[in-house]
Amino acid sequence: MIDVLKTITQKKVGFKIKNYNNCTRLSEIISIETGFELNYNTIRRFFGVVKSVKPSNYTLDTLSKFNGYENYNDFIINYSYKNKWEADFEFFKLLQKNEDELVLNYVVNHLHHSRSFLLKLVQLVRELVFTKKFKLLSKIFNLKQMNPSEFVFEDIVYLGTCIGPLCHHMDLNQKNEQQLILNRNFQDLVILIYVDYENLQGHYSQLINFIYKNSKSHEINAFCEGVLNLNMYLSNSPEKNYFKPKSQQQFHPILKSRIAAQELFWPVGDLLNIFEDYSQKNQLKTQTNIDYFFEIIFNSIVTMNFEVMKWVIDNLGDFSTTKSFYKFEHYENFVLMNLLYYYKIKDRNTCEIWLATISFNNFNRSYEMMFKQYVNIFKYHFYSVDKNTHLEAYTKASKNMYKNFFTTSYLLNYFSS
Repeated sequence: MIDVLKTITQKKVGFKIKNYNNCTRLSEIISIETGFELNYNTIRRFFGVVKSVKPSNYTLDTLSKFNGYENYNDFIINYSYKNKWEADFEFFKLLQKNEDELVLNYVVNHLHHSRSFLLKLVQLVRELVFTKKFKLLSKIFNLKQMNPSEFVFEDIVYLGTCIGPLCHHMDLNQKNEQQLILNRNFQDLVILIYVDYENLQGHYSQLINFIYKNSKSHEINAFCEGVLNLNMYLSNSPEKNYFKPKSQQQFHPILKSRIAAQELFWPVGDLLNIFEDYSQKNQLKTQTNIDYFFEIIFNSIVTMNFEVMKWVIDNLGDFSTTKSFYKFEHYENFVLMNLLYYYKIKDRNTCEIWLATISFNNFNRSYEMMFKQYVNIFKYHFYSVDKNTHLEAYTKASKNMYKNFFTTSYLLNYFSS
């Protein structure tokens, strides 16, 4: 912190402290501004003009007061906060300007230098969406620094989860919005990460349809086909309308899981053999990556396929603690599936064990509304009290989300399939 104190002192007076004249001048300025004396010899030693020695508390306190702090301890405690505020002021001042190059340079100069800048980037994107500056947004996502290969996966998930909901505010009929939506970096960082199942019947389905019709990427198209298939399944569409997405080796594990999970929408042949083949191709017996099961868990719940639920449990049976999952939300999904399966086979004791490990409050936000319908279904059947409460919560949610699929009959007969 002493080096920081030297830097901000020189920044304040506007000149480097490197000779006798600089030291005497600074001594006079400090005396005039603070009323405290700090002789030029002390200043020479502090700034290394001559051989330095450990500064006294008086020297540190006086220079801290000169820079607006009560003493050196106050400087140590509060400098980082004040410095952060100054960075925030710079950022928000930048947003008020209408100069694209300044914004682009700001992103280039800060992105990947500090992970904390991701929050600023999300704030920037949010501001530009709401002010309809989609041309500038496209320029930002076109930066080479915005290529997904430049980010660690956790940061991609953060960006996708935070920026994804903003797609709801984009007009698919406007050219500038279209340009952003079709930007490949935007698709990789946002579209492939965030799914909006709560609005799948409306804007989100239209968004995915638009991307599907205009994309030439096999990865993007496979993702879109999986999402659109879910919409068709929940809308009770004929099987002939479904897409048949194909997996490729380079796809991310969650996308591979999404593609494999499509088999649950048109159950033909031996599903377990199909999933065993999926397991062998991806060497799931030798690794413990929950991502390969993510969408299979979800689709097995939606399609009431308890046989596939058991297959997942058999593959992840040793994963009885959250330590085995790198995201707690993945654990919540897995536990909910376990509860549904073990209630189906009338094993209430095992249900009680799993219930002790789950809160039902940590589902992935993209899936939350959908998963909570199955929480209502489970609670309605498992508990002998408050059945009307769980039925009412289920019915209320159904009014805004596939009411012809999430019917009362579906709830009552879920475990009768």
